[in-house]
Amino acid sequence: MTQEQYCKLDNCYFKFSMDDRCVEEVVEARTLLGSHRFDLYGILFYIDQKVQKVADLGLAKDVYLERTRAMTGFRLAEIGNENKASFDDFLHVLDHLISDFQDGTYDDSKTLIPVDKKGEPIDGAHRISCAAYFNRKVRVLRFLDREVTPYNHEYLKREMLPSGFGDWMALEALRWHDDVYALFLWPKAFRKSDKLQEALQMISAHSDVLYEVQYRLTHGSIRNLMIQLYGHMDWVGSIDDGYANITGKVDEVWDENGKVHVVLIRAKSSGEVLELKSKIRGLFGIGLASIHSTDNIRETKMAMNALLNPNSRHFLQHANVTRYKKSFKIFSRFSDILDKEGFDSSEFIVDSSMALSIYGLRPAVDLDYCCLHKCKIKRYPSGENIEEHDEIQQQFYTIPVQDLILNPQHYFVFSEIKIVALRDLLHFKQNRYRVHHEPKDAEDIRMIQAVLKDEGKFRQQFYRICVMFKRRNRLFKQSAYVALITFSKKIHVYELLRKVKRLVMG
Repeated sequence: MTQEQYCKLDNCYFKFSMDDRCVEEVVEARTLLGSHRFDLYGILFYIDQKVQKVADLGLAKDVYLERTRAMTGFRLAEIGNENKASFDDFLHVLDHLISDFQDGTYDDSKTLIPVDKKGEPIDGAHRISCAAYFNRKVRVLRFLDREVTPYNHEYLKREMLPSGFGDWMALEALRWHDDVYALFLWPKAFRKSDKLQEALQMISAHSDVLYEVQYRLTHGSIRNLMIQLYGHMDWVGSIDDGYANITGKVDEVWDENGKVHVVLIRAKSSGEVLELKSKIRGLFGIGLASIHSTDNIRETKMAMNALLNPNSRHFLQHANVTRYKKSFKIFSRFSDILDKEGFDSSEFIVDSSMALSIYGLRPAVDLDYCCLHKCKIKRYPSGENIEEHDEIQQQFYTIPVQDLILNPQHYFVFSEIKIVALRDLLHFKQNRYRVHHEPKDAEDIRMIQAVLKDEGKFRQQFYRICVMFKRRNRLFKQSAYVALITFSKKIHVYELLRKVKRLVMG
């Protein structure tokens, strides 16, 4: 390493040496994203919400905060960098960096980003994330003899990143890769814990695991999920018969434990995934009942939007999507229009009565939607019981339409279409009722409130308290360990204790 290169490296936990063998390279920043640095997706989530001008950045800040807390051992301070001594400092530096990239004033020639011999990032997470978001190249210094520990999803989990925040980061990861597949280990796979562990080890050994998570779902939840996973296939039936064959499929995989373990992997082809799935099915010996996999990135996104978003899981648990068939057909026609006309479905959100109908609460005779209007040329869907909500109706929401569509706290996703979350629809109905006093709105308010009563708030609060105590316990142990080392050095017994430890540990 040259003196010039050394001076372009930031101080960090990694101890640089002039004797290190290095190669300076220019690479696409997006090639540095991957399972090895899962934490980057927490930064990218914040960048996207910020750049898209989401008014309420609360969720984005929380995701970035929890990512940073896990990456710094709860200290919220960066070793060797006095400019990052608190979370506000982290936020300020990131906001400034985003502005530099937006304004075109970022100069990548002034710094180098260190990577190990495999090209995995050692430092520079924020520069990499910003450069990746704005599709820029970065200058890296590859250390030919160094290999760093991965900061993957397992590392963040050990550092007590709450699983809900990991889910948001996994959804963000799907926006940056087109080679991600989802493996679903169904409830019947949990009957044999030894086989399950063997299967998970097999997946880890033969694929690049991006993320994994486990949920306990009801029979009805899995049915609603399978309608989305298999609904496009002829064998399941149609809305006219309520997707009659789906129930048999759910029965095939169902067990009273209700557990579903999802593993997101990156693979070179769907054939590679099918081969792995076949081996796992052979391991369990129960055929199709053990595992399912998606075939492409579109299916993976659809499945994960249905499962990783808490609003979507609430929908899975409480909805009866096939109850109102005529309404369902209007919804399907709207989806077909978006697909056929080449619209980006992420720029639209369905609201009002159709949201209630898809939940199975009451029928809808039309479909109302809001959109971002990013395309000025195309004609947006209208007529035939499909209309865009005008500004008069939009004013009854308590948040801007921009947030309603772009902030995932405010929607759930069914079959790739965003639908307004029930809590936001409740506020809409309540606000409109105060003005117009329509009996229909009053009845809708009662129905929504009845569904929202069972949201597991106590469980969520209990989980947060458990995580808080675990973190404080970890911090106490770390502080005690540092204090013990300091004291042992002070009384000159540190080296003796190290020798004793080596003897005890073998």
